[in-house]
Amino acid sequence: MRKGKVYFISAAVALFLQGTAVFAHCDKDAAFTMQDAVKDSLCVKKLILKLRKMEQLPASVGSLRNVELIDLQKNKFISLPDEISTLTKVTTLNASHNSLKRLPDAIGNMKLMVNLQLDKNHLIELPPSIAQLTELTVLDVSYNDMASLADGIGGLSKLTVFNVSNNHLLFLPEDLSGMRSMEFLDVSDNKLTRLPATIDGMVAVKEINAENNSLSSLPSEIGNLKNLKFLGVGTNSLTEIPKSIGKMASLEMLIVANNRLTTLPSSIKKLKNLKTLIATNNKFSDKTKAKIKRWLPDTNVMF
Repeated sequence: MRKGKVYFISAAVALFLQGTAVFAHCDKDAAFTMQDAVKDSLCVKKLILKLRKMEQLPASVGSLRNVELIDLQKNKFISLPDEISTLTKVTTLNASHNSLKRLPDAIGNMKLMVNLQLDKNHLIELPPSIAQLTELTVLDVSYNDMASLADGIGGLSKLTVFNVSNNHLLFLPEDLSGMRSMEFLDVSDNKLTRLPATIDGMVAVKEINAENNSLSSLPSEIGNLKNLKFLGVGTNSLTEIPKSIGKMASLEMLIVANNRLTTLPSSIKKLKNLKTLIATNNKFSDKTKAKIKRWLPDTNVMF
């Protein structure tokens, strides 16, 4: 029995040493071709394939079990293989400037994802599983072809940067209350007719750009955004600004240009930190313009 145990322990030690030897030979953790990546599949932590003129990412990408960063920028991908969803150590995926029309349904399995960049593609939707990426802090899906967003996206509580500009969005998910870490929201250049009242759940937000939409009004709840420094709602169809705007104590820049406004609420005079107000191309009378300037003596007001 003793000899057997000695043999077993020796064999285990040998296997352990062999394993460490394998990882010790990982001279590089980055691969710049799929051939090199697959050859050193256990070593690769960074897969960098940008500007390769590739039309298809092979299913063998699923063998890169330790990869943490995948850079696929500026290729010709129409889709990504389902196998990429098995790479559960990935924290950054950049597939911008491609021709992606869809994402793998199971992309939500990549639960350590922190940074997901999918701008400048042809995506018409995001899979519902996107809501499972609970570690996500940056999501850029600007310049795509989406008309709506999955409802669950409003529950991404660690998301700080969300850029969904230059799409075809008609509306946002009704419940955005889970986006408590949001700091920068860009929904500009869409077809939005309103913003949901739950936008006030973005208690940390500092910048909101909703320019170039079809907004006819703003929810009164927007005034609850006490940390907001920039609000851009220019080039819409607004006929009034809610009185609650006077509660935005941190607001420094307000853009309401190119709307149908005839006045602004008197509560705007409470905005002591407002440095710039751009209100060109509205329907203000000269008398109203003078009144607004009196309300904001320390603000650079542009009519």
